[in-house]
Amino acid sequence: MPNTQSPLISVAFVVVAVLCVVLAVLYLTDVVTWLTSDPNRRGPHTTHAIVLGVVAIAALIAANFARPKRA
Repeated sequence: MPNTQSPLISVAFVVVAVLCVVLAVLYLTDVVTWLTSDPNRRGPHTTHAIVLGVVAIAALIAANFARPKRA
């Protein structure tokens, strides 16, 4: 089985997690209404924020598995 542990992949997963957290906060503060399917709807998009939070957690878990382990 090939070694799939790479610091570059791990950093990429952390960057994805940070972006998801930032987007989740923006959805909760109703800043990114232009990204939703109905731009006329006002108010926080909690469902989008929850999904982005879950993706951020999954990306951090993946980053933990992707990082090189010390021997």
